[in-house]
Amino acid sequence: MRALLFGIGWLSVVGSIFDAAIFAFVLWLAATGAAAWSITVDAHLADHLGFVYWVKDVAYWALPDGFVEWIFGLPAAIYYPARMALSMLIGAWAFSEARKRA
Repeated sequence: MRALLFGIGWLSVVGSIFDAAIFAFVLWLAATGAAAWSITVDAHLADHLGFVYWVKDVAYWALPDGFVEWIFGLPAAIYYPARMALSMLIGAWAFSEARKRA
């Protein structure tokens, strides 16, 4: 169980780093006028990060269609910071629980 919790913690840390990089890219695109500040997650992935657009197919497989459409319709400038914060909270919790099981 301890190894699983550490794994969740580290995946959350790494995921937050990737989310921060994607968020920085969104900000850069918007600041340079290459994309609107209101660009959706779907449009951002489709237009600028096509190599990871497959995550939408995985989301449709794992989640209800309406939820996927809602998530991918959110503005990227709101979605990625929220995702980073949630991932950091989950990671902190997982590391804390793993330390308790030492």
